[in-house]
Amino acid sequence: MAEQVDDQGVDELIGKTLGHCVIEELIGQGGMARVYRAYQANLDRHVAVKVLPPYYAADPAFVERFKVESRAMARLTHPNILVVHDAGREQGHLFITM
Repeated sequence: MAEQVDDQGVDELIGKTLGHCVIEELIGQGGMARVYRAYQANLDRHVAVKVLPPYYAADPAFVERFKVESRAMARLTHPNILVVHDAGREQGHLFITM
């Protein structure tokens, strides 16, 4: 996902805010999204933020798939499944806060 990394190899989202969360570090990535560790200051906690990069966020099919995923995840309740706290779109990025 090269569009999220600058010429020096620094991820452009580190230090930025999405929702109420300040992105701290990349903790994983898959075929269509990256997952970051972030700090949610208003609730004084660390969270995971899954971010769909801008080139996928420009594709209506990917946007719909991401929205369906976030709604499906939000309906699940189980001790071994992450809780969805928020989902949204900012600065050209779709994200899910878990």
